[in-house]
Amino acid sequence: MSQDTTLLDTIRRHPTVQEAVALADLIAVVPRGRFSLAEIWSLAARQDTGPLPALALVDSLPRRHDGAVDEEQLRRDIDEQGGILSYCAPEGELEHALVDALQAIFAMQPIGVLDDFYAMGLDSAAAVELSLVIEELAPGTVTLEDIFQSSSVRRLASHVGEMLRQGPAP
Repeated sequence: MSQDTTLLDTIRRHPTVQEAVALADLIAVVPRGRFSLAEIWSLAARQDTGPLPALALVDSLPRRHDGAVDEEQLRRDIDEQGGILSYCAPEGELEHALVDALQAIFAMQPIGVLDDFYAMGLDSAAAVELSLVIEELAPGTVTLEDIFQSSSVRRLASHVGEMLRQGPAP
């Protein structure tokens, strides 16, 4: 188990985490309720334990007869249930600007470009704040509906980039 124990303990205490265990290269998390990957990475960043950990979301932690986590079965479960989630940093000016805006709106960092807006708590007020930032960067390229449909920085930046390439509507 190579992940920092303090970080693992912090993750385990988070209200959206039912259980968590550190493996050699990642932390496996059994979420509870409205789980926010961005919040967990924000916790990790505040712990300042080095690179952000890869996380794997699983339905449950498989146990051996002695009650210990069955790491081999857990790795198979991770492969079957969707794999490992890693923090994905912004690329390019637009993604950086959107991430900066979201970090200010949600008062959490880091936020990765693949993190889900809804899991972070996107509501109408936050979407309006984000749309105002985008309007300053790229006027006329995005609606509130676009923000709600995009669900991540990468998708939203892609949409805005496409609208900029197309130019103004005739």
